[in-house]
Amino acid sequence: MVCQNVGSTNPDISGIGIMISFAIQAFIAIVLSMWSFHILRQVNDSTAPLDPTRVFILRARRIFLNKILLLSSDIQTLNGLALLISGLCQNATLDLYHFRIIYDLVAFTGFANCAAIVPSLGVANEHRNLRCWVVFMFMLVLIAYTVVFGVRLHSWSDNQTGHCFVIPAHFLWTIAPHPKFEYIYLSCTCTVLLIFLALACWPRKARKVVSGSIPSAIVRRDFSRFRILRFASCFRLLRPAICFFTVIANEWEKDIEHRHMLIGLYDFLAYPVQLYYIFSLRNANEHLLHGDSENRWAFGQVVAVILLMTVVFESLRNYKEYREEVEAHILQTQAVGEDFDMYSTRGGVGDSRLWWR
Repeated sequence: MVCQNVGSTNPDISGIGIMISFAIQAFIAIVLSMWSFHILRQVNDSTAPLDPTRVFILRARRIFLNKILLLSSDIQTLNGLALLISGLCQNATLDLYHFRIIYDLVAFTGFANCAAIVPSLGVANEHRNLRCWVVFMFMLVLIAYTVVFGVRLHSWSDNQTGHCFVIPAHFLWTIAPHPKFEYIYLSCTCTVLLIFLALACWPRKARKVVSGSIPSAIVRRDFSRFRILRFASCFRLLRPAICFFTVIANEWEKDIEHRHMLIGLYDFLAYPVQLYYIFSLRNANEHLLHGDSENRWAFGQVVAVILLMTVVFESLRNYKEYREEVEAHILQTQAVGEDFDMYSTRGGVGDSRLWWR
């Protein structure tokens, strides 16, 4: 039997403004992260050494990009936490369709955090520890939400309003039995997202594992940086997993470029799939909702779009600061008589081609 009524409309959760805001902010974070990674490769390329002035411009540009990245990530994290906490507070009355929409929306928060945190290593470390703790809180709330969603899936019924939803027909898993497929989907996607978030937040400086038992050394040496995780030493069954994860992370954290490339690849592959899927899911279930249209703009959608505009305004302000910093450096370089022919063009210091070359 096919689900006929997925529940009531809720524009504050699945409204078009909410979905567009989450999708755009995640897209901005991924694009800027790739741009920052490209600049990092240019600066660190030993085969083609750059002029000191060119290096200064690239580093200033990367700092500018990372500021926008972190701002977008912070706003996305707060939006994601708000959605998750809202879903947990309404767990007894919220229909399964909107449970699923919330879960898929906060995946964009995970993408934005992965994209933003890694490029900030060694560049924009202001409040980095606090930011990582907020992301860690997001991970805990996401785990709690996933567990509650899994429990609610036990009540799946095509005959009851709000206890089912329709999977888009063009996906291969449409024929899979429900809710069994949902359990597999939740466990796999949540685990992968948590792993990449943990890798993104992992500290930059590696610590060598001393001689002795590897698990105890890891708990003693590495987890001393995460006081809240010291309880892991009490659970012997977790030690092999802790050992494996820490060894892998210690190898990756030695090379920021490789970690950035790995997480960037994850974001690049997962984002378009998630974007296509969540809008397909909305289109497949929108006509099965009763009540006002979800395209109706309510308070939640307006707030989400205003927060998105905050990123735009802050980007313009930081861009102005970036240009002023570069102009000041160029004028100082010219004042001391250094050769700047390579960078000065017919338009002079204010030539727009200078800033993004």
